[in-house]
Amino acid sequence: MIVDVTTRTLNQTRATEFELVHEGTMGFVTHPLSPPPRLRGDEILVRPRWVGICGSDLYLIAVHEGPLRLGHEWIGVVDAVGPSVVTLRPGDAVTSTGTVACFECGPCHHEKTNFCDSATYFSSDKMGALRSWFVLGEKQLIKVDGTLTKDQALHELISVAEAAVDLIDSNRPNEDDEDLLVLGAGPVGVLLAQVAKDRGYRPVIVDKIEFRLELARKAGLETVPFARALIDPALRNRFKLIADATHDYSKDSGAFRFVTAFAKKEFSLLMVGKYKGAQEIPPAFNSLGGKITWMRGVPHATLARSVTKWGPRLSELSTDFITHCFDHANAGTAFDVATEKLKSMKVLIEIPEMVHVRNR
Repeated sequence: MIVDVTTRTLNQTRATEFELVHEGTMGFVTHPLSPPPRLRGDEILVRPRWVGICGSDLYLIAVHEGPLRLGHEWIGVVDAVGPSVVTLRPGDAVTSTGTVACFECGPCHHEKTNFCDSATYFSSDKMGALRSWFVLGEKQLIKVDGTLTKDQALHELISVAEAAVDLIDSNRPNEDDEDLLVLGAGPVGVLLAQVAKDRGYRPVIVDKIEFRLELARKAGLETVPFARALIDPALRNRFKLIADATHDYSKDSGAFRFVTAFAKKEFSLLMVGKYKGAQEIPPAFNSLGGKITWMRGVPHATLARSVTKWGPRLSELSTDFITHCFDHANAGTAFDVATEKLKSMKVLIEIPEMVHVRNR
């Protein structure tokens, strides 16, 4: 039973409140959480239900020392609302970006919440979505229409693709340039290509992994195996628009060093994530007049637009895209599978439903 908490304290009834914390060589450790607090003002109690594993989560595990609270791709349910909340109610499905913005600083006022001056971040040492509850402000949440399903955990990921194509739009040298090379057929690369195609681009995806290329082809996208792409004269120096989605915990060195084999003069390269190690700029990069744009998070407004645009198509997109789903007790196994790119795409973790009642 879901009820308002504006006039009460919450007590547990069915299960212990918890959070999962990654603690280095110990892996994931389950820690108890206290019952949720009495809500004030515009605060909203959220129960996450499904959390996606992102390449940036794997990157953080590889480079960060100390405890990590992971998970920023999530879909959940409003459990209760504070007295000032007007747009959401218990039972609504909600999501958010990975940036918990203040909505008061200069960047926030210019709809650049991903550059918020005082942000807190999901997938950090401070907070993550792999827990039984968290509290966010009303402005930080976006309502998702329809019946709650695990497919909706893809919303944040699709918004990354939307934000990436926004940057490609703003940086393309000529409005007539429609050929787009996407390096990497992982979750971000495939969705980026789908969003770009929807906007009139002609994307070509290059990857080493046939399993992922096959999924991209099933989505109606043009693909080329990496080894063939390097020797295909039709692809050499063809692209003014390139997106590199091969990083975020690449077990090899990614595709950055091969960019100039495909690039035209005055090309624009979008980097969608992070490499674990330093990358050397290829000698031909400067002679070709290349420009690099680094992507940093997703604005709140972009996620809101993406939820409206792609919500009706989520089940279609996720048919083959979500390859694995684990319960929270097997989070370690889920993360292991997410590193196995030969047989996985998007891996989800399910958080058990928690129920609370009035304190009478």
